[in-house]
Amino acid sequence: MGLKDLLTPEHLIACYDQCDAYDDDEYDQLADEMNHQDAIDELSTYIKENCLDQNAFVINVEGFGWRNTSGIKMSILENGSELLQSVLPRTQCTWKAYKDGNKLVIRNWHHDSPMGNEYYYIEPVDIDTFYEWKEENA
Repeated sequence: MGLKDLLTPEHLIACYDQCDAYDDDEYDQLADEMNHQDAIDELSTYIKENCLDQNAFVINVEGFGWRNTSGIKMSILENGSELLQSVLPRTQCTWKAYKDGNKLVIRNWHHDSPMGNEYYYIEPVDIDTFYEWKEENA
């Protein structure tokens, strides 16, 4: 499935508009119904339902910040709060989380990415892959 096909209300599982910056009727309706804790709970459910082994995940980012950098990291994530702390920058963010099978895509807006060009691709990995990657990238 292409990114354009994924970024639709049918695939949206959680969102949060800390800045009240997003202007979209379908999104606004969901954002009005979903507070920050509801969004964290939905992300926690994703982790519980999709983890493979000891909650290891690979996280790819594209278009990060004002320099539009890309990168990869792996993390052990126990809940939705840890997921957000692991991926989002420490600033006011407006974000949407979309589910594609066992993968999660988070689109993020903030002061260094006002057009929402920041994407996080989160996918479960087995624990052996996690430790191999950690050893290679230490």
